[in-house]
Amino acid sequence: MREVLFMALKDLRILSRDKFAVFWILGFPLLYALFFGSIFGRDNDGASAMSVEIVDDAKSDASRALVERLAESEALRVRRDEAGAPRTVDLETATRLVRKGERVALIRILPTYRGGGFAMFARDGNDDAAIEIGVDPTRSAERGYLQGVLMKNVFGGLSETFRSPDAMRRETRDMLTKIRAESDIPGPTRSALETLFGSLDELADANEAHPRPADAAGEASDPFENIVRSIDVAPDTRGKPRSSFNVMFPSAILWGLIGCLSGFAISIVRERIRGTLVRLRVAPVSIAQVLAGKALACWLACVIVCIVLLVIGHFAFGVRIGNMPLLAIAIACTAACFTGIMMVVSVIGRTEEAVAGAGWGIMMPLAMIGGAMVPLIAMPPWVLTLSDFSPVKWGIYSIEGAVWRDLSFGELQLAFAILLGIGVAAFSVGVLIFRRQHA
Repeated sequence: MREVLFMALKDLRILSRDKFAVFWILGFPLLYALFFGSIFGRDNDGASAMSVEIVDDAKSDASRALVERLAESEALRVRRDEAGAPRTVDLETATRLVRKGERVALIRILPTYRGGGFAMFARDGNDDAAIEIGVDPTRSAERGYLQGVLMKNVFGGLSETFRSPDAMRRETRDMLTKIRAESDIPGPTRSALETLFGSLDELADANEAHPRPADAAGEASDPFENIVRSIDVAPDTRGKPRSSFNVMFPSAILWGLIGCLSGFAISIVRERIRGTLVRLRVAPVSIAQVLAGKALACWLACVIVCIVLLVIGHFAFGVRIGNMPLLAIAIACTAACFTGIMMVVSVIGRTEEAVAGAGWGIMMPLAMIGGAMVPLIAMPPWVLTLSDFSPVKWGIYSIEGAVWRDLSFGELQLAFAILLGIGVAAFSVGVLIFRRQHA
């Protein structure tokens, strides 16, 4: 056992001195996880806030109040100036930003916009638009959402009007004046509107005579405040990734293991070509000990790669570790599987180029269908079925099961068994061929 350990440490030391090999084992998987994790996670950042530009062509007190309400909306992201006030731009600037994709939409408040709690009730089908929106054509799904947010904020002044008797009285009397001056309103409609706004005028007098109790801040209570109440509903995150990095790091780990497999397979061929194996055979060690040392070194390298990438993912990108004991078993079984495959790849050819080409030629298709390129969670059903024949799939699945899928040992034991079975079978075949080549 001592001889096996020494040979394993020797191989690890040689591997660590090969900077190019270290890049493909650690550097490339890390870059893969960062690149694709950032791409898939980009839409999640600020997904609840739509970035918009506001054009205020009305430049009235009512339009400025609407801009304030829009800026305070949690559904929108509006830029503010150095003083903290919502920032508005001209139409040309807003249009350019939307066309370049820097903003999702623009909101233009036209000069025809009239504020106040009841102003919108005076509109008819012949009136010009009061607000225009322009949405990025690639984000057309957000158009209806933005219209809903706008309607909520346009009528947002209604509750303010009800809280202030003076404002309510002023608006209702203004509406009564406009209704009586409008000549084309049918008689029954005019009568109904006069009754409605006359009653609201009386309500303003009643509110002034009997004001609503003030809240803790000393302001009059909002009559619409408790009509709709929001409650917190904690999402069920069991079996779901919390971020794209939780999905991408298990795939990145398998790329690191493929790099380890290729590196150690080439090292066996290199030692055979350079005569190192001949010198080892005349030394007081057996072929079994030499191969065991290689296998131990490859297994340790695979385990180290898994640990290093997971540590970086956890502390730098918030990758969640759901079950540490299961993760340890998953890493051990996956490393054993790829160690066995390494042994088979090392005896495919007699030159470094042949082994390197054959190794990547075998592993690339397995990586493609196994989830190392397209995450398992994003695969269509038919590809997911085909992936059952790839050890890459079972390696990713076992690590994901402990990282974010929240699977139990019983649910993962089939994956563990497949990984160990492939590893033992491949290693046995590789040793058998190696012995025949050096008989």
